[in-house]
Amino acid sequence: LRRFAYFKNAYLRYTAGRLTTQVGIIDVYAFGEQEDYWGHRYIQKSFMDEYGFSPAADLGWSIAYRFHDMVSADFGIYNGEGYTKLQDDNAFKTALGVSIFPVKDLIVRVYGDYMKKGPVQLTMGGFAGYKFRDKLTAGVEYDYQLNYNNGDGKDKYGYSVYGSWDFTPNWQVFARYDQVYSNSLPDEDQPWDLASDGSGLIGGVQYSPIRQVKIALNYQDWVPYAANAGNDAYIFLNFEYKY
Repeated sequence: LRRFAYFKNAYLRYTAGRLTTQVGIIDVYAFGEQEDYWGHRYIQKSFMDEYGFSPAADLGWSIAYRFHDMVSADFGIYNGEGYTKLQDDNAFKTALGVSIFPVKDLIVRVYGDYMKKGPVQLTMGGFAGYKFRDKLTAGVEYDYQLNYNNGDGKDKYGYSVYGSWDFTPNWQVFARYDQVYSNSLPDEDQPWDLASDGSGLIGGVQYSPIRQVKIALNYQDWVPYAANAGNDAYIFLNFEYKY
């Protein structure tokens, strides 16, 4: 059941010192940091969003607390359907993430969520990101979902590596490489989702004449792992205006 009109965000938020809590249709914490370090959402979604490991927002409640300058944690309970779908069962998703800042400019994060809707769906992810003087940004993540989309025995997993370099105040080069896989079911020779498995590459140059505007000329390709599928390669010109 899908909503034909919906809000991505509609919530109440309370902040006090190191504590932030919110309730309503809220952004989930699953891949917020990764999306920030990738930094090119207007070109391509980040790994977990692009390959369906988690929705970007959901109906629920979350709380985040910065225990120390080096450690923060977040916890959430969501309906698990995402913001475009109606809640049509009594299953909920519980999520927990911990971020560690061991040295300046470096973050290491681990995340997991649990939802029992038939088979137990369990998502696990790890991420490391580095930013240096607002000129160099790099990130790497690995994600695994057990019983992907509540499919019994059907797992999906993979990793994404990305980075960018602002070589002038207005110009940036960026690149990203993904690999996504599915497991083989018992008595099956091929992965259950072979048609969607593959590797993706993005590389390009971005020009930002003012802070609110971004223009990117970029190359993207997708190499499927299925032997009978052909490669896809494209040149894109993407534009973003944010106010």
